[in-house]
Amino acid sequence: MNNTDYKALSVAECADILKSSAKEGKKALIIGHRNPDGDAAGSVLALKRLYEALGGSADCACCDKIPDYLSFLPDSDHLITEIKEEYGLYVAVDVASPQQLGELEYLKDKISITIDHHASYTPFSDNLRDPSASAAGELIYMIYSVFICCKLTKEDADIARLLYAAISADSGSFRYSNTSPKTHMIAADLMKTINSDKEGMSTSYISMLLHDQKSMKEIRAMGMCIEFLETCECGRIAYVIIEKAEAEKLGLSDEDFGSAIDIPRKIKGTEIAFTVKETGKTGENGLNIYKISARSNTEANVSEICAAFGGGGHPKAAGASVQAKSAKEAAEILCSEFKKALRS
Repeated sequence: MNNTDYKALSVAECADILKSSAKEGKKALIIGHRNPDGDAAGSVLALKRLYEALGGSADCACCDKIPDYLSFLPDSDHLITEIKEEYGLYVAVDVASPQQLGELEYLKDKISITIDHHASYTPFSDNLRDPSASAAGELIYMIYSVFICCKLTKEDADIARLLYAAISADSGSFRYSNTSPKTHMIAADLMKTINSDKEGMSTSYISMLLHDQKSMKEIRAMGMCIEFLETCECGRIAYVIIEKAEAEKLGLSDEDFGSAIDIPRKIKGTEIAFTVKETGKTGENGLNIYKISARSNTEANVSEICAAFGGGGHPKAAGASVQAKSAKEAAEILCSEFKKALRS
């Protein structure tokens, strides 16, 4: 099927597919992107609960486990990494391209619906998309609201917690430029539901766990990033190279560097920040593969640059993989490309 053959779904159409599938007894598999962040994890888990509230049965999956810092999310231990059965409905959430499914990419032709908010998107199924949404969690909220209005389900505090965490995570605690008036209105509605339930986590506690708490290893990782911080273009671009050997000396894993991009991003005068992370893998050409994460503090579009390397994301937050002989060479390649974004 060509990309143009996929249908753009409205919230109502997407809700109807979910409702019909649950009524027909179709078990759903809800899939998030590899290396799940707060939005992917929260949105997938929320949609699973919502589908079950409709009377259906569902599993949620990702090729990677949920990181420890998100283990506070309700049902975080319900996410599976291996698929051992067939499902009647396959839904991808917060997945902008088949490649983002990682080792579950083989399921791409079975996916009926994609729910996504990325500006850079490769269609691979019928889709509900809104690039103006701060998070996929906003789109799941819209579906949730349809079912509440139709009296097909009631307000659920844990669904609200999952969606609040998803939106808070991808909007940087409502600080990033993707935060809109609508984002705040959704958050306010979710807060009412969450804070009326005195038995579970409050919104302030969710925010603290998401944004203000680091493990000792994460603090060490931040120290390493400060040590290896570099700049180019007179400080307008800042970056960090994360090499496995240096991380292993400190007993650090890939998961401990989740906040690495914040180190170069927060330097005064930085317009573009990026990290170069060694993966330990090589491409078919024998070159090393490096994982790239990029952020823009201005109008420079990092998504366009990352797309040139097979990645993508949002104008101000994107990622990709770069192949090079060394991490230093990868950084030099990226500095050269990001300079073009500054000039445009």
